[in-house]
Amino acid sequence: MYAKKKIDQDIRCTSRFLRRTRRHSRSTLGRTRRHSRTTLGRTRRHSRSTLGRTRRYSRSTLGRTRRHSRTTLRRRHRRRRRRRAARRRRHVRQRRRERLRRERGQRGPGDGQGGVRDGCDRRRRARPWATRREQLASRVPKLQRRQQQVLHVNRRANHEQPSARRHCRTR
Repeated sequence: MYAKKKIDQDIRCTSRFLRRTRRHSRSTLGRTRRHSRTTLGRTRRHSRSTLGRTRRYSRSTLGRTRRHSRTTLRRRHRRRRRRRAARRRRHVRQRRRERLRRERGQRGPGDGQGGVRDGCDRRRRARPWATRREQLASRVPKLQRRQQQVLHVNRRANHEQPSARRHCRTR
């Protein structure tokens, strides 16, 4: 390893020496970066022209103007385009549906006349007058259903099934 003085001479001989150090102080002899990273961050943060510069003054992205990598930007752009297209398709479909309804002269939920359920095209409930609890009660109790499903799956008695737990968890 060179002695400090030797490095001094070497660097001073090259034309690159001019680019190298700031105020040819001994401590910053071999460096190409003019400021410490913290100083960089500080100057960037307060100067008007570079306000757009760094994103969350992280050390790694100090001098950059682009906030995100090109891949990220491309991905975001693609996603935005897809979403926009999907939205357009959805609206087109809905308009077509409403037009057909209007032509048929159908009034009611989803006829596009404004109101709570405007433009809704969900399937109707089986017994709209029943409360939720009644509707649930009308079904087979859960456990029983599961057991039947198990029997159906392997057509063996329950106690013979090694994997019975996999199909009918009681919880």
